[in-house]
Amino acid sequence: MRANSLFGLPPLLDLAGQATSKRWAAMSIVKRGIIVCLLAVAVAPAHILADRNIFRVEDIKPMSQLQVFDIGGITYFSGADAYNGFFGPDFVARNATCYTPRHWDVYGWMVGDRGCPEVYENLKPHFGWPLSKIWLEAIASHPLAYLTHRFAHANRFFQFLCTDCKEPVFTGWQSTNQKEFTFEPTRLYHAIDAAAQALNNSPLGPPYVWLLICLAWAWAALAIPDRITRTIAVSLALSGAMYALGFFVIGIAHEYRYIYWTLLCALVTTPAVAMRVFFRTDAPLAYRLYPPLAVIAVILFRELMVRFAL
Repeated sequence: MRANSLFGLPPLLDLAGQATSKRWAAMSIVKRGIIVCLLAVAVAPAHILADRNIFRVEDIKPMSQLQVFDIGGITYFSGADAYNGFFGPDFVARNATCYTPRHWDVYGWMVGDRGCPEVYENLKPHFGWPLSKIWLEAIASHPLAYLTHRFAHANRFFQFLCTDCKEPVFTGWQSTNQKEFTFEPTRLYHAIDAAAQALNNSPLGPPYVWLLICLAWAWAALAIPDRITRTIAVSLALSGAMYALGFFVIGIAHEYRYIYWTLLCALVTTPAVAMRVFFRTDAPLAYRLYPPLAVIAVILFRELMVRFAL
């Protein structure tokens, strides 16, 4: 389970509660929100215990990748060695050639002038509380550098206000995995691939668009007259938006596949919002007109900034 899935869980828990309990549905939205957020947080240690004791999966310490990435970013933006000399006196200069807000991979396995793979490898004996202590101390000592790093990564991941952050979309990327999975491209595959590449090359391609749509559709869905349809649409749109917003806190990589849940929530919610709000002349303008206009305005702003200002 990806860690950012916890961010998208609260609206789904609330949806489940409203679908199964009239008492839950009658509760105030603030109280429900607090409860589902606490339940979502509780899932983290629960799934870790289940992974270790039930599913017997290999523990690769995924939290360490986030910590290594954050400490490298704090070092880069603060100009101070957040590792406190662990990698020698010249780490700040070395880190400046390695760090990129694109992903943490430079500290893991990328070699050459752009990589510092020795960072992750040498820190392995310190995974757990020792590394967490360094991480927390670095954030406390350089909060502005930490926030700058997190926003730089989120901006790079969402491909918002940047000119060099476009990523390819792989619809049929074959890799040497343990199952040696391969396939023969068909006409349907080529059609899907062409559509995906066309979408990626359009103003609707960047991941931020799907976050934007989820936020706008959650707003618009409040005007859906039918309570059940309204509840489902709002919950799914909020889940997709909150899932994507989690990358501001725990994002470590750049690949488009990390936004798929947000994309799916936007696509599933669109027909209900369109039919029950946008195509209804009796729906209030605040819900029928303003959300799609907000989406168009932000996309237009981004295109103008990228093409003419940045």
